[in-house]
Amino acid sequence: MQKILHIIKDLNDPTPIEIAKKQADKNEIGLLYIHDAVLGDLSSDFAKVYILDADVRARNMNIEVETVDYNGMVQLLFEYDKVVSW
Repeated sequence: MQKILHIIKDLNDPTPIEIAKKQADKNEIGLLYIHDAVLGDLSSDFAKVYILDADVRARNMNIEVETVDYNGMVQLLFEYDKVVSW
């Protein structure tokens, strides 16, 4: 089992989520939403979800999901075995 982090910038393409769901059968999956992806549905029943705090604040959003700052984002890059940016 590997830990795979998917960094998602845009939710207009469903492919990243579809691939992450398939990988979740045999791997531990993390989803890091950045840029305009923070405007979408941030829930997941198959992955740990992270949201970049700076992008949430830039859009004046009030969310109840765990956010990470830039240092936290870098930490995630080292915690996961593989990182995929979409």
